[in-house]
Amino acid sequence: MIRTELFRIVEDTLNEVIKTVEAKNKDYGADDDALDNFYKSALMLDRAPFEIWAVYFFKHVDGIMNSIKKNPEDPTGEAENIEHRIMDAIAYLTIAKALLKDRANREKGLQIQ
Repeated sequence: MIRTELFRIVEDTLNEVIKTVEAKNKDYGADDDALDNFYKSALMLDRAPFEIWAVYFFKHVDGIMNSIKKNPEDPTGEAENIEHRIMDAIAYLTIAKALLKDRANREKGLQIQ
């Protein structure tokens, strides 16, 4: 694969991740807090928001790993396409970055709108 094709794939992937996060966050975030579900779940389960994040993230990594294990030469997946799981995993990595930023802002008493 040539670099320009790789960079096109990266750009297309990141644009798709943005669309995915925008669409799915409407169901998971609150109107005034996009990360609300991590904080609510953490309170309900007496865990840290990052532990909740890790469970959600690992679900996608586990699905990717299972697809590879079942068919190392062509890990497309059965119930869910591996490309979709990869997109979700990338989305959750960006959410982890957002949680880090949010934690720092909360420690400073800030909430970015």
